[in-house]
Amino acid sequence: MKPRLGTGIAIAAVVAAALSLVLVFTSDHESDPAARAALIVGLGLLFVAAGLIAYVRTPENRIGMLMALVGFFWFLNALIEGNNSTLFTIGLALHLLIYAAFAHVIMAYPTGRLETQRAKRIVILAYVTVTFVQWTLLLFKDHIGNANLSCANCPDNVLRVSHDHAAAVAAGNVQRGVALALVWAATTVLYRRVQAATPAGRRVLLPVVTTATLSIVLIGIMLVATSVSPSAAHTLNWFVLASFALVPLGFLLGLLQSRLARSGILRMIVETPDELSLREAEVGLREALGDPTLRLAYWLDDERGYINVRGKPFDIPPDTPTRVTTRID
Repeated sequence: MKPRLGTGIAIAAVVAAALSLVLVFTSDHESDPAARAALIVGLGLLFVAAGLIAYVRTPENRIGMLMALVGFFWFLNALIEGNNSTLFTIGLALHLLIYAAFAHVIMAYPTGRLETQRAKRIVILAYVTVTFVQWTLLLFKDHIGNANLSCANCPDNVLRVSHDHAAAVAAGNVQRGVALALVWAATTVLYRRVQAATPAGRRVLLPVVTTATLSIVLIGIMLVATSVSPSAAHTLNWFVLASFALVPLGFLLGLLQSRLARSGILRMIVETPDELSLREAEVGLREALGDPTLRLAYWLDDERGYINVRGKPFDIPPDTPTRVTTRID
């Protein structure tokens, strides 16, 4: 069943990419269809591919499916290239979902779960901002395009009910204000997560955190530029979208780091002598994982409990975001 799901996702991504190409290259209002197609199709396929690789390796981890979802949200950006007003408006209503899904991935990395209430609130607020606030904006504003920047040649926004400039400005200000707050909150969460991580965990986190932070900072700069210079914001938007390409690459590098750590453990098992003391096993695992905080404990039936490498009783601590217990039978 799982291989079929992966194959189905891959086929759906190829179909979505093909439809995106058709929409971009037949658009009457896209000034640079080649670059736009490269971003939408290239990044969509890159995110889906990274997600499928993660899914095949660890199907129980949700991060692979979340990464693939980001890829499919990229393809929704192609709807804005449509010449039909209804299709174009659907694109306007949904194209910002990529930012919320992006926040979801980086807040859930590497477990695929939102581990803290702060992370959950950031993701929920991001989805609300790109949906309900966006839809409110569309009720009062016309002649807008990608990233809600002005677009005189774009089709009509069929959701507009009135030309209420004050309401449109208010909705836009709310959206930008919340987005800037989310940029700051997400950056803070990522920094604290890396700071609290073990050395082994930090090696897995850093590739994604570094690339994601670059995108987040560029998003913040673009949001500020939107109210100062729309033309500068339009240029920055290209850099924001291009920076997203680094995130799945960082994600794959993080997977490689995990694989290398497992290889180090296997090498330790193969190369060490048969008579391995408990202390040597703990030291060897620490070196293989690059984690000096690792502790090894053994179950003793006679004691009905665990002991550490020195033969002293060992109580299993509760799992936290920075320390987990792995039981090996």
